[in-house]
Amino acid sequence: MLRICLVIMCALLIVPLSLAKEAETDVDWRALKAEANKSFLEGKYKEIVVKGQRALAAAIKECGPKHAAVAAVHNNLAMFHEGREEYLQALHHARQSYFVAQKALGDNHKHVGVVLITLASVELAMGHLQEALVACDKSYKILQHHFKGSKQLAARLLEVMARARTIQYKFDEAERLARRAVKFREDARYNRTMLLSQARNTLAAILLNKGRFQEAEKICFDVMSSQERDLGEHHPELIYTLSVMAAICSLLERTEDVESLHKRTVTIIKKALEKKNPNYVANIDKLCEARSLKAAIKSLKDLLKEARKMAIPLVGTEHPVMAELHSSDAFVFYIEAKLKEALASLDKAMAILAKS
Repeated sequence: MLRICLVIMCALLIVPLSLAKEAETDVDWRALKAEANKSFLEGKYKEIVVKGQRALAAAIKECGPKHAAVAAVHNNLAMFHEGREEYLQALHHARQSYFVAQKALGDNHKHVGVVLITLASVELAMGHLQEALVACDKSYKILQHHFKGSKQLAARLLEVMARARTIQYKFDEAERLARRAVKFREDARYNRTMLLSQARNTLAAILLNKGRFQEAEKICFDVMSSQERDLGEHHPELIYTLSVMAAICSLLERTEDVESLHKRTVTIIKKALEKKNPNYVANIDKLCEARSLKAAIKSLKDLLKEARKMAIPLVGTEHPVMAELHSSDAFVFYIEAKLKEALASLDKAMAILAKS
């Protein structure tokens, strides 16, 4: 599933600020890290990795490679790369963050539990289900006593667990977890639109898998409206929302909407990411698929029009061959999500067959 990171911002609020307290250093690496975070919030995805790498180099120089501050910057970079769908790089930084945090803080420190959520999310994005489940379990054991005082921390883990349950086809449990995450995100004091959107998109994707298309579409529409209002019409956070909406429209055979959504996604990606980014390539491919389907439907409609033009003078309007043409019309209308027209064409076909 195409997706922009569902869990990025909560850790930006929790991990870097808390782990930074461990460092008695100059402000340089912190300023660089803050600059990278600011670029993320503004949707400037082309800049965040370069700025994050500069912050990492500065933190290593000032604090040493095994300091908690370095773990925090690695954690940020993991989430930045995950948001850009550069999963190999994300996995490298997530594992480094976990390794360094363990060494600096001990196995059961709260912030080790936090970076484990990032690791679980990245492992899951790469299809490593078992590794993700192990990381989730470790994180929960460390953080369970902290959840009461940090609903946003709990929500972040719940979102990752919900995604894991979806992959396991445990959709009812996934939905329960996602709804709890949404409830917690509603209490977010900072970056509420971004955090709540991520949780609601997770829920929408689960409902889509359960075949509850109308509910999923309503959630996506509400999320898209709030993102456009609060983040801007070209913010990269819209990419995942648009991809879920496109999946819904595809299942509902609304080909015009699918093409429009993929076209808009490509426009946003062009502004936010480089052309070599996998997200850009994947969405260009989906746009081509949508256009191919649209072209195929147009070709089929032209053929049916020509066939009807030839058939009526030869056999009239009540011949069984006309029933076949009406049935083909119904198929085209169904693909275009024109259900009333599809049913009308089927009625015509049935009426002709009833007389023959």
